Amino acid sequence: MESSAEMLQERNVHQIFVPAGMTGKLQPLDVGVNRPFKVFWTDAYQKWRKRLGPEDVTKSGYLRNPSRQELIDMVSECWQKVTSDCIKNSFVRAEIVSDENGAP
Repeated sequence: MESSAEMLQERNVHQIFVPAGMTGKLQPLDVGVNRPFKVFWTDAYQKWRKRLGPEDVTKSGYLRNPSRQELIDMVSECWQKVTSDCIKNSFVRAEIVSDENGAP
């Protein structure tokens, strides 16, 4: 939108677009770290939901939200699964750093 572009320009923010098929090269953390984290998160959330019982339903009939501590525990568990090798490999695949053998 034009108003968004103007707001960014006023704040001296330069917007760029990532061409199709280039996300892995230009946004290595998006592909190599965020995606695995989201997969781990989805799995953790589904496991949490399966543990809920009838007492975990609100008066309106909806499942209750996770508590703050439950969210913290799930996020912590998921981030522990994102290894340093996972992060390093995302930059190797994007050819930003070399692997141990010197290959880009």
